Amino acid sequence: MRKFADIIERIEYVRKYLNLNKSRFSGEIGMKPQTYNNFIGAQGSKPNIELIHGIVNKFGVHPIWLLNGTGDVFSGRPGEGSAGGIYDGSGQVAESEMDPHLRQLSSSLNELYLQLQTLDPVISEAEKRIKELETSQLPLINGLTKVLERYVELDPVGATREMKAFIQKLGLRLKKTR
Repeated sequence: MRKFADIIERIEYVRKYLNLNKSRFSGEIGMKPQTYNNFIGAQGSKPNIELIHGIVNKFGVHPIWLLNGTGDVFSGRPGEGSAGGIYDGSGQVAESEMDPHLRQLSSSLNELYLQLQTLDPVISEAEKRIKELETSQLPLINGLTKVLERYVELDPVGATREMKAFIQKLGLRLKKTR
């Protein structure tokens, strides 16, 4: 059984209630369709703050209902006025009307969301640099593989000499990249 199946079921309920296909729904909350499918698919990825924040802010879904299934589904929809006086029309719960615990949770969720947004470019840059390193170091890895194969199969003494030379080259190359 998937750990977050209940939350995923509620998210799908909202999507179907709004009569949106998965692609449109994910686009509305600023998420790629494939990422959304990872949450609702068989593998059942853990719903992240971006998904929850998007649904709450875009469609006015009550965050407590989304997380634990209690209370009303919609507390008010952005652009349609407020329901019960707690939504301010932007999809945010008016802080003055919020339970103190919910206020703290909402504040924490918003802070985490902002932190995640600042991490996205850093992660993208790190992924790019790792890919560049993998590509640039491939000839070295291939050379190491050949030396090791020779060591195992043919000439242990000759392979040892080559390995020492290779290690020296690798050391020089690593010093240049620092």
